[in-house]
Amino acid sequence: MASVVTWAAVFLLPVFVQSVQGRSALAAGIAMAPQGVVTGLSTALGSRVITRFTVRSTVCCGFAVLRLASLLLVLVGAGTSLWVIALMLAVRSVSTGLVISPVGCRAGARAARDGRGDRVRGRPGRGGGGGAARGAEHERRRRVTARRAETRAPPAG
Repeated sequence: MASVVTWAAVFLLPVFVQSVQGRSALAAGIAMAPQGVVTGLSTALGSRVITRFTVRSTVCCGFAVLRLASLLLVLVGAGTSLWVIALMLAVRSVSTGLVISPVGCRAGARAARDGRGDRVRGRPGRGGGGGAARGAEHERRRRVTARRAETRAPPAG
């Protein structure tokens, strides 16, 4: 649901800026640019924030930011300047880092801990992203193999 709310504005606001406000595609693109930069920064920050706070509190904070910034979009009209729209979208994109990054980190850690690694469609080690999960899966397999070797080795002496 958060993805729908977050990304709907990415597709609808450029159309609004061009159709209703009569601005060029370049102007609409420039208004969207800060959102991309802030999304990148907040995604990097989001994975660091969960080391200080719980995933739940980080995600709840992200949803609160998304809700408040989305409510501000109601104020956008035909006369709203581009920098105000860009600022609203940049604030909304903070929620992306505070929601997606911590949830992804937690899901990857849980999958690695449960021994599922990065299995997508039943194929271990294949799938999108998951570099950390692949590494964790490799480490888990190494440990299991080492344990098996220890239990099968004849006793010394």
